[in-house]
Amino acid sequence: MDKDLNRVFSMLICIYAVSHFILYFTRSEVFSIVLSIIGVCAFLLSFFFLRIQKASISLFLATIAVLLHLISGTSLIEGVLSGFRVMSGLISLLIIVPMISWVLREESYIESVIHFAQSVLNTSRRFYFGMMIITQLISFFLLFGAIPMIYQMVNDFLHNQKGEAWENYKSTAILRGFALTTMWVVSIPSFLFAVDHLGASLPLSIVQGALLSLVGIVLSTMFSYFQEQKYGIPITSGIQEELKRIGNSSNNQFKDKRYVYEFVILFISLFGTIFLLKALWNVKLLLLIPITIIFWILAYFIVKKRPYKLGSYGKRFVQEDIPKQAQQYSILLAAGFLVDSVKSLE
Repeated sequence: MDKDLNRVFSMLICIYAVSHFILYFTRSEVFSIVLSIIGVCAFLLSFFFLRIQKASISLFLATIAVLLHLISGTSLIEGVLSGFRVMSGLISLLIIVPMISWVLREESYIESVIHFAQSVLNTSRRFYFGMMIITQLISFFLLFGAIPMIYQMVNDFLHNQKGEAWENYKSTAILRGFALTTMWVVSIPSFLFAVDHLGASLPLSIVQGALLSLVGIVLSTMFSYFQEQKYGIPITSGIQEELKRIGNSSNNQFKDKRYVYEFVILFISLFGTIFLLKALWNVKLLLLIPITIIFWILAYFIVKKRPYKLGSYGKRFVQEDIPKQAQQYSILLAAGFLVDSVKSLE
């Protein structure tokens, strides 16, 4: 039963995203109503398979929104129809950006990048700094998914180093690195939403955010020294020990620098295209980025002569990946309803 509900929810969310793009280009009143109705249906359906702990936040937000509409005396039906359209752009972005992982799964890109950087990251401070930088770069492609992926890669590299000190060392670097992405990574929803709605310059916002993020990385690296002294563990010697072990391994499959170069080309092609289109096309980033990503993914699989793989990736995405994010989509739908209800008080 839950599996069927998950599939229906996934289909509704996908149709919701498609309707968002159709509405933008057609400005059709019919699609405006369709978008709202699909949003409401997806929101209500999520309560049938989400546990009460996960559904409580969105339920609380929706309840507050209803109360605000009743207090303001505005039409609740009109409020629902307009409120469940507010976050359509953000939800569409959150659906499409994780599809970038389809490209990254095709080759050992991330593993190769980490292996390539290991020869430079041969001290505890350098390795900590490098983990934060790599986490931010991967976040461009995977958003929140960068956290478990980088942790797994680092854990595999340092698999002989155990204990609280090492767990603290690895986890703080990755979590702090991801936390700082909200200041400048263009695919992070909160950054994109702020830039889009405040009308700020995208290049200037990225440069300023990147500089602040770099300051945060340097400070975090400095503080990690005191944490290392507190535990009294020689982390540098542990890292060098693992580097020596990997260097002596003749079967390492990630030594091919071709994947590193391909990763750089992929990074530049995707985000360079976004910046170029933004300069040529006066459109909101919440619309531009998802469209660019879709065509970028299609271009990659066509160039690689593997378009047949898109079907299997899409099937798994709809059946497995989207239902895992049901709570996130439910909260965003409720938050949009709440934002619209607050505006009704003005």
